[in-house]
Amino acid sequence: MNMNPRIELPCRIDTIKARVEKILSELMRVEINLDRNDLRIISIHEDIHREHNSKRSRISDEEITEYIKKYYRFRAVVGEAETS
Repeated sequence: MNMNPRIELPCRIDTIKARVEKILSELMRVEINLDRNDLRIISIHEDIHREHNSKRSRISDEEITEYIKKYYRFRAVVGEAETS
C-alpha cells in the first residue's frame, strides 16, 4: 500500500473504487475488479465524504482499510482446521 498512501478529498467514486480494488487485492492476494455501482463502494464513498470532507483534505489507505472491513466480510481461513 505504498503507491499513493493518501487520497485527496473531495474525490470521485472512481478514485475510491480503484483504491478499494488495490487494497482488497493486496489483502486477498487475488486480482479484484469491482463495479463502480457496487453499493459497498458507494457507501464507502459517502462515508468518507460525510465524515472526513469537512475536517481534512486527505484520507489514508489505513482508514480506507477500516471502511473495507466495515462493508466487506472477511473470514480467516489460513491455518483453520475442521474438527469432526
